[in-house]
Amino acid sequence: MAAIDTVVASALDRATDGFVTYAQVSERLAAEATTLHPASYDRTHLDALRAAVCFRLTEDGTVPWPRTLDQGSPDVLGIWQGYAGQACSAGLRAHLYDLLTSAGFPPPYAHARQAIQAYREAVPGFLAAEETNRGRLRAVESLIRALGLAAQMNQRDLRDLVVRDILGLIGGLLDADPVPSGLVYRLLEALHARRLEPDAVRSLIERAFAACDFIQLKIAFLRLLRAMDPDPAAQKGIDRRIVTAMIADADRSTGALRLLMLTDAATVARDAGLTDLSQDVTRKIQAMRRDDLGLVALGGVRMQLSQQEVDAARAEVDQAASLAEALWRIAAASAPAGDIAVAQQAAQILTRTAPLASSIPRGRINPVGPVPVSPASSDPLASTQARFQVLYLNRRGLAIALQLDRVRERFDPDEGDLTAVFAHDAIGSASKTGMLVHAFRHFWAGQDDAAVHLALPRVEDLLREIERSRNVPVVSVAQGRTPGGMSQLGSLIAAMPAAGFDQNWTRSFELLLTDGEDGLNLRNEVGHGLCDCPPQHHVALVLHAALFLLAVVHGVIALPQAGPEAARPGTDLRTGR
Repeated sequence: MAAIDTVVASALDRATDGFVTYAQVSERLAAEATTLHPASYDRTHLDALRAAVCFRLTEDGTVPWPRTLDQGSPDVLGIWQGYAGQACSAGLRAHLYDLLTSAGFPPPYAHARQAIQAYREAVPGFLAAEETNRGRLRAVESLIRALGLAAQMNQRDLRDLVVRDILGLIGGLLDADPVPSGLVYRLLEALHARRLEPDAVRSLIERAFAACDFIQLKIAFLRLLRAMDPDPAAQKGIDRRIVTAMIADADRSTGALRLLMLTDAATVARDAGLTDLSQDVTRKIQAMRRDDLGLVALGGVRMQLSQQEVDAARAEVDQAASLAEALWRIAAASAPAGDIAVAQQAAQILTRTAPLASSIPRGRINPVGPVPVSPASSDPLASTQARFQVLYLNRRGLAIALQLDRVRERFDPDEGDLTAVFAHDAIGSASKTGMLVHAFRHFWAGQDDAAVHLALPRVEDLLREIERSRNVPVVSVAQGRTPGGMSQLGSLIAAMPAAGFDQNWTRSFELLLTDGEDGLNLRNEVGHGLCDCPPQHHVALVLHAALFLLAVVHGVIALPQAGPEAARPGTDLRTGR
C-alpha cells in the first residue's frame, strides 16, 4: 500500500463531496490541480486517482474498452488502495475497492467486501443528492453492482443485506411521484436474474406494473413476470395481459400512431396463439379509414427533365425509319433503374455527405387497408441505394413518356400497325395481342388507367413465356393438400437471371412492379386496387417493360445463355453480389 499524500487526500475529499457522477469527480480533480502548487503534492497520486474515476466498469465487472485492469501497474493499484482506505466519500471508496477487486489485487475478497459495504453506505447520499434523477440512478447502479460482487465472490451474508437494501429501495421508488419505473425494472431484473426473493419480486412487479404509464415498460414488467412462471397456462394468461395492455394503450392514441400500435398488438396476439384477441385487433385496424390516420400529403419536388434530356429522348425516335424501329429503339435502351454498381457508389457518397437523411428509417403504410405494408429499413446504405434507383427510374419514365408521344406524332399508328409489330406466339393469342395494342392506344388517348390495367398482365404473361422457353421452371407441383400452380410475378422476376437477364434489368423490374419496401410496386398496388391511377410516367414504364419483353421474344434483344446457376441463392439485387 502506498503512503498517501495529505494534500492529494484533501483535494480528493473536496472533489467527491456530494458527487453523483465520476465525470464530476474527474473535472473537480482537474480543477484542484490548477490551484495547487506543483511542488506541494505528488502529481503521480493525483493522476492515478483521476484514472481511477475515469475507469468505468460494467455491471459484470468488465471494462467497455480494450484496456483491462490487470494491465495496471502495481504502483497505481497501490495508490488506489491507499486512498480507498482514507477517502471520505463512500461512493469513491466503493469504486476504488471495486477496481482493486476486478484487478485481482490482493487480497481480492477483502476488497470485494469493502466495496460491497461502501456501495451500501453510498446509497443514502446518492438518494439525497440535489440532482434527483442522477442520484437515483447512481444509487440503483451501486446496489446492482454490490449484488453482482457479492454473488461473484460468494459473500452470502453481504448478499442478503444488499437484497434487503434493494427491496427497500424499490419500495421507496414505487412511493415516489412520478414513479421512476425504468430504475425499478433494473432492480427487479437484477433480483430475478439470480432467482432471489421470487415472492417479493412478483408482488413488486405487480405494483410496478400498476404504477407505470409507459407501455413498453408495462410490457417489460409482464414479460419479467412471465419468465418467473414455468406453468404454460399461467404464461398464456400473462400473454393475454400483455396484448390487452397494448390494445388499451393504442386506444388512447390516434392517427397513424394508433395504427402502428394496434399492428404490434396484433402481431403479439398472433404469435402467442390468442386468436380471439388477434381478430379483435384486426377488426379495430380495418375499421380505421384514410382520414383517421392524420397523415399529411407532402407536395414534394416536381421532377422534370432538362431541355437537353428532352431533345435526346426525342432524337432517339426521330432517327427511326419505321414504327417498329422506333419502338425497338425505346425497348433496347439500358435498364430504366440504372446500373446497380453506379447506384451503390452514389449511395456510399450520399451516406457520407448526408448521414442524417440517409439514416432515417422509412416505412410504408397503405392507407386503403389501412395497414403497414413494409417495415422501416435498418440498412441506411441499401435504402439510400434503392431511393437513388427509384429516382433514376422516375426520370427514365419521363423520358420514355416523351418518346412514346413522339412515336404517336411521327407514325400515328392504328391497331393494325401495332398488331403487325407486336404479334408473336409468346403473347398467347390474338385477343391478348389486342389487349396490349389497346394499352398503347389508351395511353396515347390520355386514358392511363385503362392502359396500365391492360399492360400489367401482359408483362407477367410475356415474362413467364420467356422463362418457360429458356427451361426455367414456372410451375409448382402439388404437394399434399397444397395445389400446384403457376409462378406469380415476384417469383418470375426473381428467376430472371436464370433466363439470361442481367441483374440491372432484374432490379428494374423488381423496383417497378413488386418491391413493396423500396420500389414503386405497381403490379401489387394497381392489381389489388390499393392506389389511384399511377402518374403517366409510371404507366410509360410499364409499357416500356412490355416493349422490352416483346423485343426479347422477337429476337431484337438477344439474351445470353443461362441456367439455374445464374440465379444462385444469396444474390442481392441491390448490390449485384
